[in-house]
Amino acid sequence: MHECLYMVPEPVIQFQISAWTHSATWPAVLLAGQAGSRNDDEGTHPRRSGEKLREQLGVWGESPSGCRAEPAGCRAEPAGCRAEPAGCRAEPAGCRAEPAAPRVGAGVQRAESFGVTKGCAFTKGGTGLIRLDKLLTHFGCGTRRQVIDAVRRGRAKVNGRVCCDPAAKVDPEQDEIQFDGAVQSYQRHRYLLMNKPSGVITAVSDRRETVLDLIPESERRGLFPIGRLDRDTEGLLILTTDGQLCHALMSPRRRIEKVYLAGVSGTLAEDAPQQFANGLTLRDGTACRPAGLSPAGDEHGLALWRITLQEGKYHQVKRMIAAVGGHVETLRRIAVGPLSLPPGLPTGQCRPLTTEELHELFRAVGDAEHQG
Repeated sequence: MHECLYMVPEPVIQFQISAWTHSATWPAVLLAGQAGSRNDDEGTHPRRSGEKLREQLGVWGESPSGCRAEPAGCRAEPAGCRAEPAGCRAEPAGCRAEPAAPRVGAGVQRAESFGVTKGCAFTKGGTGLIRLDKLLTHFGCGTRRQVIDAVRRGRAKVNGRVCCDPAAKVDPEQDEIQFDGAVQSYQRHRYLLMNKPSGVITAVSDRRETVLDLIPESERRGLFPIGRLDRDTEGLLILTTDGQLCHALMSPRRRIEKVYLAGVSGTLAEDAPQQFANGLTLRDGTACRPAGLSPAGDEHGLALWRITLQEGKYHQVKRMIAAVGGHVETLRRIAVGPLSLPPGLPTGQCRPLTTEELHELFRAVGDAEHQG
């Protein structure tokens, strides 16, 4: 291996040396090689020339295996060099992260220039702190990006003071939050009352139109319907983000009453109200809890019957009416527990529940946590 190295042309040797040495000593090595080639004693004897170059380079071992190992080490050094640029690449990332702080600081400084202070200075010292932009998004003031832009433009106030920092921490239960001049009332959950139209699916998502499709997209997040109305059934439907309330209202042991008005064709059995009150057994053998049935006038040539249930089985109203000789042509739910369908709420529209309605609803389910 020692002797074969010097059988290759001189330019190749020079290239090897320049590739293996990364200091200013390699020109001296080349000069030494050139001097050795002019010396008959050292330059003409391959082994002696090899020894001379080993002394100049100072990197080769005494054995051929050592010679092969050292170039591998030299090849490992460029890998180390490649690793260093990776570290350099990591540093610019840190540099990119650093300007973020000046940008926030700059925004705060601009806010302070017209009487706005930053962060927790807005709050009244509550413990349940939350980012301002997240809270305004919860209020339905827009998407997170829209809210951030609006806050930076000075459209939000905390306790009467303009806040231009979207990351400012506020206490939604103690601080007064305004957006575009309107005070935003905080609720941990959202509660909507909808007048569901016929032809819409009671679901969060479906290939057909759903009740959530009737709500602006920016306000749908986290909402789901409590219970289910058939596609052709209209009337009162509650939508919420509160899974605990949903469970309480749907639980049969709570015995929450649901009231319907059914437009019925055909003639019901004379003892139909009594059968409902005793607990009707359907044609397929399904036993129903005691329910209420009373006449409620006429509508569009159909007899109206008022039906009160304390449970919610599949197509229950239609199946119970069929069991006593009638056929449901139209169906509208008009009440759930203490809540009644507002007469002025148009079909397909919804509105938030009032504080009084919420308190009545929580009392009806007997949920101490909600009442608190």
